[in-house]
Amino acid sequence: MRHLEVNDLQIYTYFSSDSMMNTYVIWHRDRREAILVDPVHFDGGLFEILESNALEIMAVLVTPAHEEDFKAIKTIPKIYHHVKLYGGSDRIFGMPLENLKEAPRFFAAGFAIDPIFLPGHHSDSLLYLLEGLLFSGDLLSAGGLAMADGNYGRRLLCQCIKESIFTLNEHTLILPLFGPPSTVGIEKETNALLQELC
Repeated sequence: MRHLEVNDLQIYTYFSSDSMMNTYVIWHRDRREAILVDPVHFDGGLFEILESNALEIMAVLVTPAHEEDFKAIKTIPKIYHHVKLYGGSDRIFGMPLENLKEAPRFFAAGFAIDPIFLPGHHSDSLLYLLEGLLFSGDLLSAGGLAMADGNYGRRLLCQCIKESIFTLNEHTLILPLFGPPSTVGIEKETNALLQELC
């Protein structure tokens, strides 16, 4: 578990040793409404972060809406009754998702969030830009890139990365589903998979 504080932004990275995936909890210091990004497991460790900070989960953001990865989503609405689920498809576990593939900026828990639809890897792949943080799911990580199938998918993914990620500030912090954080500038300079593809 890592805690990061930037001005009044609070963020916890909760790492699941079972799945080797990261879940992120984000809130403003002076507010109790929070966002969960890619909740993998809803276990005692994650619950402790939420309860010790008296947080109310208002929004869950999923990058790809894959039920096999994000089983915590089945539990969260039973505890946090005002939560809204967001992703790149219409449903997960039979519950409605607000589909953001075509959506502009939206607001949740006091944050302005820009969804970035990146086809080419999964049909529902979304990234989220929030106050200089890019939640990249399984698409982009430190030195890693999820490859699309086929030449068309790879070209489409590359075009979307150039238009949507390479145009961001180089200091934008990348927070992936797998692995440690990075920045847009570091990945542009050192990510061999990105350089080979794009």
